Amino acid sequence: MNPAATGLAIVNEERTYELHRREVNAMNITHGLRRSLQVNSRGTATIFEGRRRTWQEIGDRVSRFARALRAHSLGRGDRIAVLMLNQDRYIECYLAASWAGAVIVPLNIRWNIQEKADALSDCGAKLLVVDNAFAKAGMTLAANASGSLMLIYADDDPVPDGMFGYEALIAASGPMPDAMAAPDDLAAIFYTGGTTGRSKGVMLSHRNIAANAFNCLAEGYAAKPRFICMQHPCSTWRTAPECIPCF
Repeated sequence: MNPAATGLAIVNEERTYELHRREVNAMNITHGLRRSLQVNSRGTATIFEGRRRTWQEIGDRVSRFARALRAHSLGRGDRIAVLMLNQDRYIECYLAASWAGAVIVPLNIRWNIQEKADALSDCGAKLLVVDNAFAKAGMTLAANASGSLMLIYADDDPVPDGMFGYEALIAASGPMPDAMAAPDDLAAIFYTGGTTGRSKGVMLSHRNIAANAFNCLAEGYAAKPRFICMQHPCSTWRTAPECIPCF
């Protein structure tokens, strides 16, 4: 073995590690989206039931939904809960919350109604986004919430009474600049499964989620560049959706 070559390999590995460390320390959830808009704006970002959207479309929709959140007095540090099955709008909600400076709170789809209510109360959510599968649950949760709980309906069929329409909010809102959250700002609260007692909220910063994304890349979970990995919505905190554009 050539000692010089071995030494060079070690130096290169250390440089790569340092580069990744710096990237993680400077990153927030929306960093990947902004980068994808720069280098691959016309590339396919999401595919859901035959509906394709480019990064440019996703970026526009995310910024407009973030503006809609701000228009309803939702911004930095506010908790935005999501109770939906996997779909393209889930990714948009995830990114738009950070774009507005807010905190995303995915709810466990397998919880009963009381467990969902406990989590909403515990985190102090001001907004709940639901789809068709959880529209009735959303109305029940809003009716019994201790404070005001805004409901947004994010699906393709008509919007139920008493809810705001996700697509209508996007259509009526202009884009806004990214709030540019700091790496140590709170990004998300993921609740544990509650198998050994009451579910607990795990608070993750932008740095935490960025580091996890890099670990996923290192483990080979994202087989191609510019690919979003999104797991089934929140059966436990270990399988909570962690989506960040890879570039």
